[in-house]
Amino acid sequence: MIKLLAFDIDNTLALINEPILFETVSRLKQFENSGLKIAFVSGKPAIYLSGLARQAGLKAPIIIGENGLNIYYGCSVPPLKVIDTDVDLETHEILHSIKNEIITSLGDKIWFQPNAVSVTAFPKDYEDMPALKKMVAKLFQNDEVTSKLVSYTHLDSIDIAPKLVNKGNALSHLLKLEGWQKEDVIAIGDGENDIPMFEQAGFSIGINFMGQYTVNVNVNSIHEALDLLQIRC
Repeated sequence: MIKLLAFDIDNTLALINEPILFETVSRLKQFENSGLKIAFVSGKPAIYLSGLARQAGLKAPIIIGENGLNIYYGCSVPPLKVIDTDVDLETHEILHSIKNEIITSLGDKIWFQPNAVSVTAFPKDYEDMPALKKMVAKLFQNDEVTSKLVSYTHLDSIDIAPKLVNKGNALSHLLKLEGWQKEDVIAIGDGENDIPMFEQAGFSIGINFMGQYTVNVNVNSIHEALDLLQIRC
């Protein structure tokens, strides 16, 4: 029996820099009212996701922010319960160094998402995305960096995160806390940072997913995904 629907946000529940559509919000609330738990699982900071879930009118969502760094129960401030992933000092220092190197190389062409731990870099002009990709690729030629960190490239940004901080590890931890099984979870996402989450779910739905992973079903829009969820739940 399905207990949890785990949704990525950007290019999944909503297009980049666009709101979640009213009809999507209505369907989420219907699923929640039927007894399903709704999780927002994203590279965005957990506090941002909490506001998003609150504005959507969800009553008791689960928030997983920064690709798995934090788990929040509920969307109030402060949250009802917070579970943080420990990140060692060396990893913090490498992330700080990487951010400084990007600033030195690309300067004010880059905007950094205000994360607690990870580094998420957005080019202010999309034409600078190739330069950012090249810079990150160069940084990851360093063995010290690759031993501690992983990067996820999106259409508009690049996440650089601790290796053990990912959506899959957070989802696995959540399942243990709740006594749920993989088969109780459906994960919905669009990008490479969703792969660890797909691997911890009993069923995966990709939305125009093109990564190196075979999802159970790949659809073209959130509307198709929600229709499929209605059938399976």
